[in-house]
Amino acid sequence: MTLAIIYTGWDSGFQITLIGMNALAFFAEYIGRTVTGRYIPAAPLGILGMVAYLSSYIYTHIIILFHMFYPKVQFFHFRLFGQ
Repeated sequence: MTLAIIYTGWDSGFQITLIGMNALAFFAEYIGRTVTGRYIPAAPLGILGMVAYLSSYIYTHIIILFHMFYPKVQFFHFRLFGQ
């Protein structure tokens, strides 16, 4: 996800999947405890996701990106996928 953000820019919407992955990590910890009895620590994965989100935000706002969506492609992307 971080590479997709770096290559397509912050406006492409891939950063939202990093937030969803953090929620999925805590859900996996809950399922691991209740169903299988194994403990899967979610806090390190949540911290890693937060660091990836913040670093990609800083990188895309400081460094000029080489690959960005054209405005028309971005418009249709957002219209099709609802972002």
